[in-house]
Amino acid sequence: MKRLQDGQAQRTPEGFRELIPAARALPLAALLAALAAPLVLSATGPALRPPPPRPAPPPAASPAAATVGTRSISRAELDQRFAQALADYRAHSGSEIPAELLPTVKRQVLERLIQRELLALEARRQNVAASDEEAEAVVRTDPFFTEGGVFNEAKYLAVKNGNPAQFQNALEQARVGISSRRLTERVIGPGRLDESAIRAKATRGLERASFEYLALRRTEIRGDVEEPREEEVLAYYRAHAAEFRRPERAVLTVLAVRQELDDATLRSPEGLHAWEAGLRVRADSLLEAIKGGARLDEVAKPFGGLKTNVVALPGNFPEFWRGDERLSASVFEQQPGTVLPAIVPSNPGWLIVRVDQVERAHTARLIEASREIRARLRQDRRDHAVERDLRALYATRLDSLRGTAYRVRYATIDTAAMNAGEPTAADLDRFYRGHLADYSSFNSQTGGVESQPLPEVRDNVRARWLRERRFELARGLAERIEELWSRGKRDAALEGVGRGVVVRDAGPVPLGAPIDSGLVAALVADSLAARGGALGVGSARYPGGTLVFNVLARVPDFTPTFDQARASLTGWLAARQARLDEEGARAMFERDPAQFTAGRTLNWSSLLVRIPKFLTMTMTHREVEEYMRRHLDQFSAPEEMHASHILIVPADGSPEADAHARARADSLLERLRHGENFARLARQTSDDEATRDQGGDLGSFGRGVMLREFERTAFSLRPGEMSGVVKTESGYHIIRCHEYLPTYVPPLAQIYSNVSLGLATEKAEIVASQRAESLLRVVRTPAQARTAAAKLNIEIVHFSRSTAQGAGGNVELEALLHKLESLAPGQLYPGVYRQKNIGYSLSWLDSVTAPSPPSWETARGAAIGRYRRGTAVRMTEAKRAELDSMMSAGWSFDSLATLWGGLEHAWDANLSTKLPLLGSRDLDTLVFGTRVPARLKLGDVSEWIVYPGGLVRLRVLERAQPNPAQVAARIESEQRLAEARVLAEYFDQLKKRFPVQILEPEMRAVEPPPVPKESSP
Repeated sequence: MKRLQDGQAQRTPEGFRELIPAARALPLAALLAALAAPLVLSATGPALRPPPPRPAPPPAASPAAATVGTRSISRAELDQRFAQALADYRAHSGSEIPAELLPTVKRQVLERLIQRELLALEARRQNVAASDEEAEAVVRTDPFFTEGGVFNEAKYLAVKNGNPAQFQNALEQARVGISSRRLTERVIGPGRLDESAIRAKATRGLERASFEYLALRRTEIRGDVEEPREEEVLAYYRAHAAEFRRPERAVLTVLAVRQELDDATLRSPEGLHAWEAGLRVRADSLLEAIKGGARLDEVAKPFGGLKTNVVALPGNFPEFWRGDERLSASVFEQQPGTVLPAIVPSNPGWLIVRVDQVERAHTARLIEASREIRARLRQDRRDHAVERDLRALYATRLDSLRGTAYRVRYATIDTAAMNAGEPTAADLDRFYRGHLADYSSFNSQTGGVESQPLPEVRDNVRARWLRERRFELARGLAERIEELWSRGKRDAALEGVGRGVVVRDAGPVPLGAPIDSGLVAALVADSLAARGGALGVGSARYPGGTLVFNVLARVPDFTPTFDQARASLTGWLAARQARLDEEGARAMFERDPAQFTAGRTLNWSSLLVRIPKFLTMTMTHREVEEYMRRHLDQFSAPEEMHASHILIVPADGSPEADAHARARADSLLERLRHGENFARLARQTSDDEATRDQGGDLGSFGRGVMLREFERTAFSLRPGEMSGVVKTESGYHIIRCHEYLPTYVPPLAQIYSNVSLGLATEKAEIVASQRAESLLRVVRTPAQARTAAAKLNIEIVHFSRSTAQGAGGNVELEALLHKLESLAPGQLYPGVYRQKNIGYSLSWLDSVTAPSPPSWETARGAAIGRYRRGTAVRMTEAKRAELDSMMSAGWSFDSLATLWGGLEHAWDANLSTKLPLLGSRDLDTLVFGTRVPARLKLGDVSEWIVYPGGLVRLRVLERAQPNPAQVAARIESEQRLAEARVLAEYFDQLKKRFPVQILEPEMRAVEPPPVPKESSP
């Protein structure tokens, strides 16, 4: 009786259970998620617990934390519920909720209490009542009155008759709870999803398949060069097999046994020696444990896990490897899967090494070399295709290339080679005085100009004097050479190499053709072209020197060399390709002109309120905390666990079969408690075919994946712990926890910059949005919009877009265009249009241009662009035809794949699986076959499938139906969230009918997280 009296204030209308909804034994992420969801009831009972009941009034009056209509919620009750939630979390996780999340948890507790009061008021308004008999039936179900699984009538009557006041209070609470549930069922009933549809969707989304495929990717078949034919790949392999020699190699898995060194140990030779010795002893003991049967991955967990796929070559081991020659050589003598018998020294620490694969030196098979061969052939075409085309064009265009050429002599005078000698003191003094302004500056303290004395800047003065002197000498030398060449004379002394002068004779060379290689030769060619081939002498400057050239003579009827004609040939080749592209585009246009119909053109203007720079936003520490609470999922790692289970499924739906299954599960639990191996027993007895062969291993999973009863128990376990028998709709489970990772929320101080950046970006968006919304309330016409823009200095942007052009997948733009099409010119778009990362705009339609029939002249640019973009597609189609022809001639699917490096694999794929560099595509029809009954049989090869990034032929290897428990959990999750969304809207409506006032200032500033929009994957 004392238990009833002490606990009366904490009982619910379902009996006398704890009131905190879904907060009992939940980690932080689940606690917040559960508290965020309103009451949800399924057909068989609550899928989430209902809002907590109103307890008996406390002995002393307490200030109200909130009022709901005419009812109030006391601060004492709120504090009590909040304290209980914190205690539950602490008991479950062994840690405290981060301080920055405490307001959110408390606000959610308050929200549940508000929902309780709203339901009670609405049930009374609608006269949704429960009888005394119904209320008493609920009270009788309380575990307090059950002993050994049997209801104790005497105990019940003792409470009922001995404490009538409190018993009546319990009945009243039960009546409120029943009426609230009936009201809730009334609300969610019409919106409850069809279970068969949810089941089909869940099954379709959870089914898995594995397949292998051959892909023709457009990232490889780019269209810039002709694709090598398959016979070329084979021929190249036969001719160059020796180039594909592969060295001996081993693939290792490595456990690095290391630990951090503190500075004191690092500085002490004795301490360092002891540290190394201790680490070696630990590595040796771990190796012995592995030899005794321990799993390498389990042993590696305290050290951060394993390094996998570590490749070792003879004489070329990873940098951290410090094994001697004998130990290194022994790696290549091991059988795959063998752990080296000794630990390997590392830097720092020691290594435990498993040899996963040893591959002897060999000539690569075709399947190993084919991708490299194909890449070589493609690159060879890129390197030489243009050259071959140019030489072929040169051979056919010799007559067109023939013309006038010129003989040229040119001299280069290198300024740096001029011997300027050493300046005298007078030279330096004269230069210093002539450039005194360069060595003077204004002194703000004295208000005068001060000059640096010559001794302080002598080195700089000398360097500048030498530079200018060399320039003068080079310029003078160039002027004398130019003067002599103009008079038809030459001076061997002036043109000597020792004086920094180089003279060359070149030609015949056509105008525009290179004289020679290098910068100076290009300058000569440009100068010759600029003069139009006029004979005579000229000069020019180039970086580092001076050029003097003399156009000596014309050579008529000259045939240029290939290199001299390259520029002209390149232009002709480009023109020919442009002509071919235009001819192809014209043919494409004429086959279907309608594809280039421009459609109507919408012309509109937008008053654009740009998003301000986030750096201009101000925020308080409290706002940053609140932003983190509202976006907790972005800044925390979700809770996860790794577990195994044994499932016993009743043979049928009869009570006898259920009792027999329960007895089997109890017997297995007893055997496990006496020390039998869990994995072995699961393989022998579990009815879960999907996990039985793995010893019942379910792998790692988060919340929302398993059935609710299973999940609640599993997440209450800790590593090494085993549950009792747990009943779900799938049967009876025994669960063992291998690993548990609680929700991790980093302290705000560690991620403050990231959180504040998110808040600043959000505030900038809000500022722009609110400004645009306020303008929308006062602007009624385009004229008013222009006036507002001029007054507020806001830009107006003009747009035009063809309706045939579409929105390019932009959903917001598509909605804007669709609405603009329905407007008359001069009408405003009824709303604010958001341009992502740019701003918010008020728009109006200016005019609509009627479509016109396409003509080649109007479609020419678009057609040529489309034709050129289609080159890769045409080459891919040509390759597809080649491969199909080879299969028709007897090549197998696997043999063809050998020429492409072998088949690629997609293991454990689902409907949303993306193939690398190909994109995503609905795999329903061929792989999963949920849309049509005819799907690929296992082992059959599909026809070519068009992906965004290329073509694929695939072969299904296996399919796996989802675990019934997973399907049931997904169905429950979908139904639960659908009902939660309905109730969220319902509570919003009730708050308008029964005004809610939160009286605690701290709680008013906290927004509860919304109900999730979709279920967990």
